Amino acid sequence: MDGRRLLSRVQIPYTTRSELGQAGQSRFLHREVSVVSEVICGFDRQNWRGWVEWGLMMKEYSAPWGWSLRIVSALATAGCGAGAVLMWCSDQLLVRWLAWLPLAVIVGSMLFLIRGYRVTSEEIWVRRLFWCTRVSLAELMSARVESGAMRWSVRLWGNGGFFSFTGYYFNRLLGRYRAWVTDPRRVVVLRFPARTVVISPAEPEEFIRDVERCVMARLRGSEVMSGEQGD
Repeated sequence: MDGRRLLSRVQIPYTTRSELGQAGQSRFLHREVSVVSEVICGFDRQNWRGWVEWGLMMKEYSAPWGWSLRIVSALATAGCGAGAVLMWCSDQLLVRWLAWLPLAVIVGSMLFLIRGYRVTSEEIWVRRLFWCTRVSLAELMSARVESGAMRWSVRLWGNGGFFSFTGYYFNRLLGRYRAWVTDPRRVVVLRFPARTVVISPAEPEEFIRDVERCVMARLRGSEVMSGEQGD
């Protein structure tokens, strides 16, 4: 199915991206263009990547640091730095050679810090220093703001606050969950049938609205494609 057939189904008289861009500048046509953006968001990413980006379905959110992360990161960095200096000042050659280990811990932890989050039509991207960790929205059951969801959590595996709270945690409220968090006081809990994910974007309420909008757009796009195949 090409772009002309798609746009004809939602009854918009524009057939090119440039024309839609002009229409998007008009308040009168803003609602209709938004409908097009939501519908095409559910189609194949290779064929519709430009449409999805133009439709503002790849919105980014920052990952602000909470006070607990700032304190833990500062203390851990100072401790590793002091340990490296003391080891370098040692009279034993082997100990001096091992002075690079605390510095390697700092650099290694920085590699896994969280720079932000990106919402797309199919996934949430957790932006790390040099790459993105992707969380599929295919089986998302719910997305809620739960500020105290991480209280009394036990870290099973991962980073406990050295530039990020990442890894696997457990508490009575959520059970076992995966965290990509920078501020435990403002978290969004994403529940799936077989897992729970916790993240901490800025403006969590707006983040949830964008996630819901993308999920609904994908479902609408799937319905349109199913209808085309049935015809």
